[in-house]
Amino acid sequence: MKFLFANTLEQYEKIIKPFCYENWFRGHSTAEYRLVPNIYRECHFRCNLLGYNTRSVLNPQSGFYDIFQYKIADDITKLKYPKYSFIERMYKNQHYNVLTPLLDFSTDPLVALFFAVENRSKWDKSHSMDYIKNEYGDDWAYHMKDEAGAVFVFNPSKLNSKSLGKEKILDSNDIQEDFILFHDLPFAISPSSFKDRRVKAQSGKFVCFGLKMEPLDYYEVLKKDITKIFIPNAVKQEIFEGLIAKGYTYQKIYPDFEGVAKEANYQMWRDYKNRIKE
Repeated sequence: MKFLFANTLEQYEKIIKPFCYENWFRGHSTAEYRLVPNIYRECHFRCNLLGYNTRSVLNPQSGFYDIFQYKIADDITKLKYPKYSFIERMYKNQHYNVLTPLLDFSTDPLVALFFAVENRSKWDKSHSMDYIKNEYGDDWAYHMKDEAGAVFVFNPSKLNSKSLGKEKILDSNDIQEDFILFHDLPFAISPSSFKDRRVKAQSGKFVCFGLKMEPLDYYEVLKKDITKIFIPNAVKQEIFEGLIAKGYTYQKIYPDFEGVAKEANYQMWRDYKNRIKE
């Protein structure tokens, strides 16, 4: 994996310029986080599953079958959205915190950056990038996990070439449950027919994980094609305010009531900070 860092919005835009063609982006508020979907982040699920042969997922007695298909939630969602594809129903469930094997990405690098810097709890806890590099030298990337957020960059065509044997990005309408149950490695999906406002606003794309539980950045065959851009906590507020000035506001990223609520909370926080400075 290639490691880079950005101290300013302008520096980030310069870094990602060569990546903007054909690459997808994902932002994390903490650099330590791996590229793994929420269904594989649950420790009790992982502990129960690690003893199973991955192919035992085809056996309903394996204990993983019902978890993976989140059968109850999917059946209810299917009743409410009968015309939705399997992937659309999966996304809808994930939106409401049902565990799924989907991991969100964006074709817009500034959307990914927004997610990497928006968490205000990270703005006041950090050292500068200069301090970290002076302190740790060539080993700086390892020590950034608690000092920064990160934006991951990868080429979805290369992912599919290595996981499926073809570069084509799969269409969400063509993915069925049994397709996922017969693939080990993650693969990239384009939600071509989604009518979801948030997916559109965030220029959303997806990686769907198969039977293997490891993060996307774990596989040696995939790792060399992934770039990780660190965003130090010390500069997150400045970068966030730069994104706001460019129109990347909460209400743009979250075009629903959640965006209104987040914007109101941010304005109240900023007003409080301004008043205590007086």
